Amino acid sequence: MKPLLASQLISALSIPKMGIGGYIDGKYARAMTTEIQINMVKSQKFVISDDLLIQATKLSYLPPKDLLAQIDYVMPPFENVWFEWNEHLRVKTGREELSKLHDKVEPLNLENTPERIGYHIQKVYDEFLYTCYFQDDEKGKFWCPEMGFSIHDKQYSYEDYIKQFRKHNGENANVIYEDEYKESVVQSGIIMLGEPYCVYYQDHFPYITTLMHHLSPTQTASSHWVRSAEDFEKPITYADAQRHQDQLKIVNGDARFIIALLSLLNAQITTSERVIPDPKIIHTQFLKRVPRNEYKVLSINISEKHIRKIYKSRQTGIKQKQHHRRGHWRHYKNGKKVWIKNCLAGDPKLGFIHKDYNFKKGESI
Repeated sequence: MKPLLASQLISALSIPKMGIGGYIDGKYARAMTTEIQINMVKSQKFVISDDLLIQATKLSYLPPKDLLAQIDYVMPPFENVWFEWNEHLRVKTGREELSKLHDKVEPLNLENTPERIGYHIQKVYDEFLYTCYFQDDEKGKFWCPEMGFSIHDKQYSYEDYIKQFRKHNGENANVIYEDEYKESVVQSGIIMLGEPYCVYYQDHFPYITTLMHHLSPTQTASSHWVRSAEDFEKPITYADAQRHQDQLKIVNGDARFIIALLSLLNAQITTSERVIPDPKIIHTQFLKRVPRNEYKVLSINISEKHIRKIYKSRQTGIKQKQHHRRGHWRHYKNGKKVWIKNCLAGDPKLGFIHKDYNFKKGESI
């Protein structure tokens, strides 16, 4: 039996030169790896069972209106918590759901997908930061993308962006213009929700874009150790911003899954089982003993039909302005497809909205 992924990460953080991928030694790197290790030791640790993982993955493909209705329920159970799961199963289940939305889906290939991944969720500056960690199956090193995300209970505004950016980068740091910010919300939102999902539901306005405004990309702890101390002290450049966008793609679609997962946990329909590792079983990594950490396995034991009923009972209360809804195919479970003609939808009393968001087809989950 493999040790808890969280325990392996704690061990790797104690010797970052050997255990952390992309690690560049320096005063900021050493300080941050020590801080993360301490927080990981203190964190509440949970393993998501396969049955709960499958249900959360399926729910994450529901229409944006249904996911948006879950935002009020997306609250981590603790201010310092760790979740880990079988990533191969999540990707496989996600691909099955994606096949129901798109006619052509790339064949499943798990070669570059880690077997397990974990998310360390911490409350930082009154916001929860979601950070992904996974292990290199060949060398055993842990990797952490430079970018993670936050999920906000209220829409994240331009003013919120300025406040947070200058809190991290100084009061005199240059910020982008509001129009650029709005465009970046959509572009980053497509990544955080998953491109194929956004392609399929692009006409579900305003729900899809409102959902994007509840998300924001954030730098993670690894930004302290993937650069030298000298580079870390320099202002963020255009090249840095481009790299951050690429790093965000590593966690594409994860925010949507986390919304579905946490909303399930807060529906009080899950069960937990406490697990205390056998002291007789000793695991080693990088020539050191892997610590034994108590954790809980989270499961679900009600039907998918009941779960969806709970989801449908939560309403967003959003009324739509009048807008053009383009023609599209409606897919039924029996395989039948019906073409729905373009039309005007929404309430004209609220005004009219012109949609000009450009979504491109992709193959991520």
